[in-house]
Amino acid sequence: MIRSTTRQSLDYFFRVAQLGSIRAASEHLRIAPSAVSRKVAQLEYEFGVELIIRQARGIKLTEAGQYVYRYLQESRVRDALLYETISELQGLKRGSVTIAAGSGFVEGLIAPTLTNFLQKYPDIQIEILAGNADEIINTVIEDEADIGIVFGTISEVGIEVVYAIEQPLRLIVSTNHPLATRETVDLRSICDLPLALPPLTAGIRQAVTRAFREAELELSPSLTVGPVQGLVQYAASGVGATFLPEFSCKAEVLRGMVRAIPIEDDIVMRTRTSMFIRHERHLPPAAKALLAALELAFPFTA
Repeated sequence: MIRSTTRQSLDYFFRVAQLGSIRAASEHLRIAPSAVSRKVAQLEYEFGVELIIRQARGIKLTEAGQYVYRYLQESRVRDALLYETISELQGLKRGSVTIAAGSGFVEGLIAPTLTNFLQKYPDIQIEILAGNADEIINTVIEDEADIGIVFGTISEVGIEVVYAIEQPLRLIVSTNHPLATRETVDLRSICDLPLALPPLTAGIRQAVTRAFREAELELSPSLTVGPVQGLVQYAASGVGATFLPEFSCKAEVLRGMVRAIPIEDDIVMRTRTSMFIRHERHLPPAAKALLAALELAFPFTA
């Protein structure tokens, strides 16, 4: 049986391993770095093996440390599943869910779904983590998030895609832009426009690059910006245009700030949206309920 003092040491070690340094863990736990260091040393003495290697910048886990960290991660997942299964038996009254997603999904897809979900389950706590595709995938693999949503195709080992849909990209321009009155546009009428695009690693950027290459057109964006909101604001300013699925700027379309114009070459101007979990992950009831709600929302965003 694990003693209470050992449990505390394990909790301290978990934060050190998760955050990558004793100082970061001490700030998170709001205790002195020396106290955290002593607890880790106490755990190493009790196990009879070194768990961390102290470096100039942070720490590195030993093989034993990696095993303990993974064990603690899995234990936390099992604990959450236990408590939330009991909550499910009580009518899904409580629970927590963490979603990791690109910024383009929050306002257009996640936020409306969460509004309805939280009205139905007001005591469930939801956290949204933003990041790029690689960060989101890693967050799900490490069980720091229950559900991940990204643009692009997912092929990483350890990931299970539960829902995917291809969506056409639209040309996003200000309602005052010369092209705003067009019902459709083609790539040749776009290629000379000032464009804002996501970074090269983004699924949207890759779809646009592929379309321009196949049309034998040059693509030279004026602005590269990560957050989708930055792309929308660029287009709304009238300076230039961008490419996005319509749901990413639905609020701005409804407010009359931008227009989302279909592209005649949309066979190649498409991006895939993937929603996924860790392979063989047993989601707690609250996460399963939210996943189902998000799946219902997806078809209406194409």
